Amino acid sequence: MYHDSAIFIGTDASEVWTKEAFKAYAKPHFDKGRGWTYHPRDRHIYFSPNHDVAWFDELLDNESLGETRGTGVLIKEGAKWKVTQYHLTIPIPNALADSVASQIKTMQ
Repeated sequence: MYHDSAIFIGTDASEVWTKEAFKAYAKPHFDKGRGWTYHPRDRHIYFSPNHDVAWFDELLDNESLGETRGTGVLIKEGAKWKVTQYHLTIPIPNALADSVASQIKTMQ
């Protein structure tokens, strides 16, 4: 569950969405049956000393993108944990980093 003030950061550098803006963007895709599914396979969760904030990193599999990585922050409200920030990335192997960075620079 996302907190009302949640932020979603997508794979493109321009993608920083509020919860409501992301829902508005995603809904038409899912309504047409063309949404997206990510399958988590490796997750690490860490807690603040008083256990009211948690952060995590996870590896996910996606049919079109392959391996992706998500990171996020959760806050505890009463007995419920809510995501307040989520960041989806495509991890780039070090051997490809220079090539990918060069390609990105040509697009700017």
